[in-house]
Amino acid sequence: MKKLLKALLILVLVLLFAIASLLGWLSATEYRPEAVEPLPVSGNTEASVPSSGLRILSWNIGYAGLGEAEDFFMDGGKKAKPDSPEVVTSYLTGIAENVEAAAADLVLLQEVDTNSTRTYSLDETQFLKHTVSVHALNYSCPFVPVPVPPIGKVHSGLFTTTDFVIDRAERLSLPCPFSWPLRIANLKRCLLVSYLPVKNSEHELVLVNLHLEAYDSGEGKIAQTRQ
Repeated sequence: MKKLLKALLILVLVLLFAIASLLGWLSATEYRPEAVEPLPVSGNTEASVPSSGLRILSWNIGYAGLGEAEDFFMDGGKKAKPDSPEVVTSYLTGIAENVEAAAADLVLLQEVDTNSTRTYSLDETQFLKHTVSVHALNYSCPFVPVPVPPIGKVHSGLFTTTDFVIDRAERLSLPCPFSWPLRIANLKRCLLVSYLPVKNSEHELVLVNLHLEAYDSGEGKIAQTRQ
């Protein structure tokens, strides 16, 4: 009996040490964006946005991992990711075809992964980009420890793409409703603000791409909407 109790005690101590180590590592590597951050704009064009007649598409693509065959754990299911990179690629192909069919001048997408375990490290912006684009992180964590098996690394965010000039872009942080330890492996919501010069004008078009809180009790959405 003493040997059994000793073995159980050692097991409990090992588990507590592992949990403490994981929390310590995640706390040390937590994504802590500034209130305002300039963002790099990729791609070049000389075409300025017209002052009228624009078509705008805004779409949360669910990181190309939430097709009808999925069973996402946050919606009451069990899965954390699609079964293979081929499945993600098939979802991405369908999303890209729909974006092209929409023939939008300005495309604002949400939940676009660039290097995540759940989407097999695919850079989804390469499937979806137009001539000019900008990506703003709102979820960056080296290891999300839920569910079982866990989500793992996440590197994801907002993506704005167009065939017109984007003069500059910036990331504006939004309030995070979660406290430690939930905060360390959670989203850090933001606004992706892009500034486009208007053709034959001194004015500019300001595009705001956003994805507000989804799984809080409501306070986060209210604070983020106010900002």
